[in-house]
Amino acid sequence: MAHLSLPSRAAQPTPAASIRLGWGVVLALLMVCVSPPAKAQQDPQFTQFRFMPFLYNPAAAGSEQGLDLIAAGRMQWAGLDGAPQSQTVSGHMPLYGLSSGIGFSIWNDQAGLGGSTGFYAAYAYQLQLGRSSRLAIGVSAGGFQYRIDGDRIRTPDGSYEGVVDHNDPYLPIARSQGLAADFGVGLWFQTDKFRAGLSSTHLLEPDVTLALGNGNSSIRMLRHYHVTAAYEVELGSNLSLEPGVGVRQSAAAMVLDANVLLFIQGNMWVGAAFRSNLANGSDAVGGMAGTRLGQRFRLGYAYDYSLHSLNQVSGGSHELLVAYRFAIEKPKAGKRINNPRYLHY
Repeated sequence: MAHLSLPSRAAQPTPAASIRLGWGVVLALLMVCVSPPAKAQQDPQFTQFRFMPFLYNPAAAGSEQGLDLIAAGRMQWAGLDGAPQSQTVSGHMPLYGLSSGIGFSIWNDQAGLGGSTGFYAAYAYQLQLGRSSRLAIGVSAGGFQYRIDGDRIRTPDGSYEGVVDHNDPYLPIARSQGLAADFGVGLWFQTDKFRAGLSSTHLLEPDVTLALGNGNSSIRMLRHYHVTAAYEVELGSNLSLEPGVGVRQSAAAMVLDANVLLFIQGNMWVGAAFRSNLANGSDAVGGMAGTRLGQRFRLGYAYDYSLHSLNQVSGGSHELLVAYRFAIEKPKAGKRINNPRYLHY
């Protein structure tokens, strides 16, 4: 949940002004901060998170044998005005000669009158623990932007015919936005059948300062912790089952995602998902399906059905994922030969 500090001004506002100020800020951030099902969703939420672990964990950079490019979009609570919408684009690849991986990620989240955008570069160093197991530690650095659409705020005493006039000097009449540096860290463990990750986003809990009318206010990104795990169970030559789990925790809430996927010939998958806010109970159930399109493209879709009162006013949540992988072959190990003529290896 966003941390809000009152505007810093040389003179203290009068009691009446303070009341107007607090009411206006709460109104502007209502959809983002106080809607129970959306509580603390400062990191974008995706049901298909298991297909893009790098989005939350920089240590997953280079975890696949190729350049992975992924784009995903989520429309939450379809049909509800001001409902959250999220988009992300990311890419990562291994650097075999350096036992490392690099990547980038960009995400955008819009909910109600507020929105946020994050953009990061990541590096992971990989330790080979055996023939088929690897442990990586990663870091990410970038920026985080928060914005409020002040021209969309409506107050009881305001006038909105032709020009925006909130009749409150402490509220912005146009878009107000701010930017702050942001960092993350993570661990990633992987074998042929098992994958697990632990990461922290918004490590330093950055504050974004916004100009709100006659004063300033700040939005704080709370530190989030992400834990993910998945295990593959072979059911036959053409079938495999992969149960997985993800836990997201901040100071405001803890969310559990559990899912299971059935892979058919390695080219198609179907599955079920369940989400719960551990403080408020069950949140949603859903389904996933996807397929490979040729050797390089993957297409996935997910649908969530809300288990709370929002299912009476929305058509559920829809999510689309498109991925492209350009294979990068790992160099074969071989004997090094010293070439004395050119004095290099």
